[in-house]
Amino acid sequence: FGYGADGQLSKRFSEQHIALCTRRIEDRGAAHHTLRPSPRLRLVMQKAAKRAEPPSAEELAQFDGRVVVSVMLPPPEAALAVIEEIRRLGWLPHLRCRNELQDKIELAWQSYQRAESQWRKGEAESAEPEPSQAWLSQCRQVVEKEKSR
Repeated sequence: FGYGADGQLSKRFSEQHIALCTRRIEDRGAAHHTLRPSPRLRLVMQKAAKRAEPPSAEELAQFDGRVVVSVMLPPPEAALAVIEEIRRLGWLPHLRCRNELQDKIELAWQSYQRAESQWRKGEAESAEPEPSQAWLSQCRQVVEKEKSR
């Protein structure tokens, strides 16, 4: 959901947004914690976007501002954009300045990427059959071939 030029809140997703989200999930592979790459992934993303509900009038009345961030930004830049909007809205008056936070955000992003890479590697290794399982599978295939003769 997003605000248009007319100030109205409405669904704002396009094939470009669906493609971006799908590509990010596919790039993460097994490291994505809720979705996995599959032939149906794009359809799942489209359905999720269509099922999204706008905030109710009561919920909108509770908002005292909004933060707008482009989904096209890399995560560290998106985080900095959110921080700048929070500062501009005055929600956290004692928030450190951008220069103090930028290095920490970059370091946190690098740490996250390393952790995800290690997790992805661990998932790939656990998906590979153990040598004994691979051997059993080969034996079963040989037995099945002999039976079919």
